[in-house]
Amino acid sequence: MMKDSLEISEIMHFHSGKMSDMSISTKQNISVTVGEDGIVKLWDYFKDKEYYSRRFDGKGTALDFMPHSEAS
Repeated sequence: MMKDSLEISEIMHFHSGKMSDMSISTKQNISVTVGEDGIVKLWDYFKDKEYYSRRFDGKGTALDFMPHSEAS
C-alpha cells in the first residue's frame, strides 16, 4: 500500500524566484520563460536543454513569440 506524500521536490530548476510568464513556440520544441528574477531563458523542452539566458534589470512580467511572418 502506498502512502500519500505531500513532500515537495524540484523536478527542474528554471528561475531563482517565481516564473512570470512562458511562451511556447508553435513551430519548434522550444519555450521562452521570464521570471521575477529578471532572467529570460530559451529552452528545448524535449531535450531539457537551455540554449539562451540573459538577466535584465528589474523583474519580468510578460513575453510572447513574434509570428514568423513578422520576424522576416
